[in-house]
Amino acid sequence: MFRVVNLPKREFNMLLSLVLALFVVLSLEMFTIVKDYDSFMSWLSNMKELKYITDNITESEALRVYVNANLTVYVQRVITPFFFVIHTYFAFTKMGINKLYIYFWGAMFLAGVIMVVVQMDYISIMFYIKIIIYISISIKLFSLNSLIKN
Repeated sequence: MFRVVNLPKREFNMLLSLVLALFVVLSLEMFTIVKDYDSFMSWLSNMKELKYITDNITESEALRVYVNANLTVYVQRVITPFFFVIHTYFAFTKMGINKLYIYFWGAMFLAGVIMVVVQMDYISIMFYIKIIIYISISIKLFSLNSLIKN
């Protein structure tokens, strides 16, 4: 049904390098968000205004909620690249790749671009770097189509 070919080492290394860059950018972004006191205070005032947090909560309790919420968002953002790396490693060492691999992961990373754009964080340099990396991974994945001749 699907023709399977081996993933060349050069493409494997390029994909892993791009995903590593994505991990670094996502981690740096989350680190700066969690460590920024002004961001925390803005979040806290928004949560109190929307009545998600009561006025009698202490700042340390609110900080714990803020950090946990941001770590949850971080895990949600890195889960797709994490599973992509695992699948790519096994595709490189044992399984090979086919069109299903290319289109599935290409669509997942294009969905990542959409998720980043929906955040609308236009003043952050990380916003643009994430878009560039997600698009680069998608282009690299779709360029693997030339390896598979059906």
